[in-house]
Amino acid sequence: MTQDDIRDDDDVQQAARNVLMGCAPERKTALDDMWQELNPKFQLAPDLHQGERIIMDAGAYRYVRFNHRVMRAFWIAGYAAWEGYRAVADAPSFDAVDLGRFRDLLEAFESVISSDNPELEPLRPVSRSRGNILTRRATRRPEQQVSLPLSP
Repeated sequence: MTQDDIRDDDDVQQAARNVLMGCAPERKTALDDMWQELNPKFQLAPDLHQGERIIMDAGAYRYVRFNHRVMRAFWIAGYAAWEGYRAVADAPSFDAVDLGRFRDLLEAFESVISSDNPELEPLRPVSRSRGNILTRRATRRPEQQVSLPLSP
């Protein structure tokens, strides 16, 4: 990767700091101390470079290289993990687990990783499968249940 391909200006530094601090605001003091000690330098690389699509690495001393593709993919992966957990935790039984939204997010993750234009890959709207309706009905108390049609 040539230096001409990489951005490491003040906007990149501030954006990286904002993302990391926003992930754990309750740890602000510890993160500030670590930031002060390590003085990281973030470098934004292009989404495609020499055939590589995933760019997330750390190098000599304090450099952290990444691209938009990997940031978007990590963001989607985080939501996918949450949706998988939520689907299992909310289901009254293993047979009632609806992984529709989880699968949608995995497909979005794969699309972002493989696309030549990851920023143009859409996220699908929340799916409303029959399993979602059944799960919602099954987790309600009897007095809260409503009749919902199961056919499209």
